[in-house]
Amino acid sequence: MANRNTFNGGSANVPWSNVGMPEGFGDNQARHFKTLYDAASFALRAVAGTANNVTATLDPVLDGGGFVDGMKFTITWAANNTGPMTLALNGGAAISILEAEGSAMVAGSAKLGARAMLEYISGSFRVIGGGAGGGQADPYYREITASTTWAKPAGHADDAMVEIEAWGGGGGGGRSGNVTGATGGGGGGGGYMLLTISYIDLPSSLPVIIGAGGAAVTGQVPGGQGGNTTVGSLLTAYGGAGGRHTGAVGGGGGGELASGDAGVGGILGGGNSGQNASTIWGGGGGNTATVTAQIAGCAAYGGGGGGAGNTSSGVGAPGTSLYGGSGGAGAAPSGSGAAGLAPGGGGGGARTGPSSGAGARGQVRIRIYG
Repeated sequence: MANRNTFNGGSANVPWSNVGMPEGFGDNQARHFKTLYDAASFALRAVAGTANNVTATLDPVLDGGGFVDGMKFTITWAANNTGPMTLALNGGAAISILEAEGSAMVAGSAKLGARAMLEYISGSFRVIGGGAGGGQADPYYREITASTTWAKPAGHADDAMVEIEAWGGGGGGGRSGNVTGATGGGGGGGGYMLLTISYIDLPSSLPVIIGAGGAAVTGQVPGGQGGNTTVGSLLTAYGGAGGRHTGAVGGGGGGELASGDAGVGGILGGGNSGQNASTIWGGGGGNTATVTAQIAGCAAYGGGGGGAGNTSSGVGAPGTSLYGGSGGAGAAPSGSGAAGLAPGGGGGGARTGPSSGAGARGQVRIRIYG
């Protein structure tokens, strides 16, 4: 493996001397070579480790001064990351990899086989171009699945279009505990919202709250309410209601202006419980105690409703979604309801089985074009 050693005016057996010069020729050349080494971009080899904790080989190795601000390295990602990332070179210490604006890498930032350039700045590596969906990429894309503060990336035109999508959490399924004439209703699907805005109108940062899925239940109780997903004050995607445990009542789907409620969809677009028809926003949960009408509401963009628990040997069919998460199936009489799928699917109801199904979490996606 090569090194970065440089000769200077004091080195033995070199054809130059420092004699008679304020800075000898050899020292001058050594200083310039050192500057060029530190400013050059080197390709990292043998990329390995894990998706989030990456290892690689640097050749030539660093000199005794170690990392210097401004050093650049290119890399081919060996896996899709699932969260914050680190990079260790030549068996050294793991150093954080950050987005161009300084925030931690989020799931899906690094793509298998994509090329990226990293710059060492103040103790961490920054993604400054390509390959990792960094702030300079065009188009920019982020998928946010846990609450965080999103930082506005640099490098985009003032009139670039920004698209923000959000899903609320799906409601959990209810559990009837064999109440006469009732099965556990399915949870309502989380609502969906879309906002388009110019880049210049975006705040420098936005608090993003991801709505939790409604809880699964084991007692004779309703399922948990799905949480609302918010992106600062710009938009709110409302959660779906939990399925009920008495009567033929599933959870209503989240709507454009309100969360779902028992049997009733949120204002503007949320599906009523048991609605076997497509809606744009969250689908309603399955709501019946009979065997023949347990299909939950579907959705185009919001989460699908969870299926109701069944009084027969079958399971309550869940509602599907074209772009959100589908609902979980309702349970057979002594089984557990299935969890909804992210983003925003409602959980399946249960009758006498161990548990209903949990609703799925919400989600936010941000794209910048230009």
